Amino acid sequence: MAITLTNIPGIMVINRMPVGAALMRSWFGRPVAIKPAYGTNDTTTVKMSWVLSFKRAKDVYDQIVSNKLWMNYAAQKVIESKLKTKGLVGSVPQNFGDLTQPAPTLDKDQINHREVGMSSIVDALDDMDAALGNFGIQVAIAGTVSPKGSIHQVDIKEVGIFAKDSYDFNDFQYLGTWDDVANTVGRSPTSSGDTVWNSTFRDWRTTNGMGGDYMIYSDVVKITTSDSFSIPVPPQKIEIPREYGPKY
Repeated sequence: MAITLTNIPGIMVINRMPVGAALMRSWFGRPVAIKPAYGTNDTTTVKMSWVLSFKRAKDVYDQIVSNKLWMNYAAQKVIESKLKTKGLVGSVPQNFGDLTQPAPTLDKDQINHREVGMSSIVDALDDMDAALGNFGIQVAIAGTVSPKGSIHQVDIKEVGIFAKDSYDFNDFQYLGTWDDVANTVGRSPTSSGDTVWNSTFRDWRTTNGMGGDYMIYSDVVKITTSDSFSIPVPPQKIEIPREYGPKY
C-alpha cells in the first residue's frame, strides 16, 4: 500500500471531516485495545448538536420524539422489568433515573434505541460517515413509580437522548479509497488512491503496537414530558394456615 495510513486524518480535515479526524487520531494514539476489551470511553468529542446537524440523524431523532419511543410496548416492558429488578415497585412511591449522569452510566438503563445509517452511496463521504458510520441513538428516562390500588403507575417526567458508537476495525468493511498526494477520498474502489479496509487498520496495529478500540458517547439532550402507563401487580398469594388446609 502506497498511502501512509496515519495521513488519513489530515485528508479528513482537508475534506471537512474534523470530528472523524479527531476520533481516528485518538485511535492511532491509544495503546492496543481490541473490542470488546475497550479502552477509555470518549465522552467529549461527539456533541448532539453536531449529530443533529446531519439530516439522516435528525430524521431519526425526530421520529424518536414524535413517536414517543419511550412509551411504546417494547419500552414499557423494558421499563417494567428494570423497575422490578431494582426493587422500586413497592408500597411507596419511588423515583427512578438521574439524567444528570453521564451517557455511559445512562446507557446501562437505556430503554429503547434506533439506528442511524451512513449517507447514500451516491453522495460524497461526510464527517458523520468518517466519525461514526452506522451508530445508535439511545433513550433513557427519569420519573416516579407509585402504587395506585391494584396497579403501579409509572410517570415519565424527563427523557434523555444520546448517541453511542463503537470505534473499532474488527469486521470486514471497505472504508473508501484514499489518496494522500491529492488529499482526496472516494467511495468507489476505482477512485484515485489506495483502498482502505478495516483489516488495514488491524495490520497497522499489529505492526506498530498501537491502536485502541473505544466506545463513543455524546452528551445528553433532555426533554421534559408527562407520560404515564400502568404496571399490573399480581395479587398477593394468601397463605392458608395448616389447621384450615385440606385433610389427608
